[in-house]
Amino acid sequence: MLIAVLGGLGAALCWTCSTICASSSSRKIGPSSTLSWVMSLGMGFIIVPLLVAGNPDELSTRTALLLVIAGLTNVIGLRIQYVCYTRAPVGIVAAVASTEGVIAAVIAAVFGEPIQGITIWLLLVITIGVILAAATRDEPAGGSEVRGRIRLDAIGLLALVAVLYGVTLFTTAKAGNSVPLIWVLVPARLFGTLMFTAPLVVTRSLRVTKSTFWLGMAAGLAEVLGILCFAFGARKNIAISAVLAAQFAAITPFVAFALFKERLHKHQIIGIGIVIIGVTAVSVVAG
Repeated sequence: MLIAVLGGLGAALCWTCSTICASSSSRKIGPSSTLSWVMSLGMGFIIVPLLVAGNPDELSTRTALLLVIAGLTNVIGLRIQYVCYTRAPVGIVAAVASTEGVIAAVIAAVFGEPIQGITIWLLLVITIGVILAAATRDEPAGGSEVRGRIRLDAIGLLALVAVLYGVTLFTTAKAGNSVPLIWVLVPARLFGTLMFTAPLVVTRSLRVTKSTFWLGMAAGLAEVLGILCFAFGARKNIAISAVLAAQFAAITPFVAFALFKERLHKHQIIGIGIVIIGVTAVSVVAG
């Protein structure tokens, strides 16, 4: 039980760090450059463990396909999420992204895994929370574009991020049963390096400052450690680890307020709260 708690809390703290660092970097050097540094530096962190773990004993075509899908959906989701950081408050982005587990549960149900009736009602509650969190109103001129406001074009992007992450979780879970854990981390970082870092380097468009380099390194390391912490805790109790890991959506708005002075409307705070409670309830029911 203690291992599950520590693993879940560790994942929540790591993903909060990754969210804050990546959002700050995205607003300074842009989403593409930020993702390039996060993925390429993250790849650097796992090279040595990857060599130690060695190749999987058996890598079937099905498992390889699952890893490819997991990698592509993860890196594309991150790219869109980093764009959303420049168009919406970090707390709202984190809240919507935290529904990835719920989306994964729905996908699993579509592919034949049973889903309880109460889960369907919880999905409706979470949907209401997302709508409240994304709802916005006009503010006086001169206010910060990302303080308490969400651009309308970000709403659809946030929904797409949640779906992509849901696919990532589902395919990662399926593939993780057949390969060493460290191999699950490879596809997204490999695709991110090839799809984003390499073209920016070739065209000399890769942007960086001293501060954003360290932010990218911190975000890349936090992403890797977060996944490892969650997997470590889930070996003892998936439900407890999932519940605690999802709380990064509850921690992030407070950190964003302290660092970025992001203020949310009351209905947005209520919406985030509903999402967090709904995601937690779904995790408990699923466990």
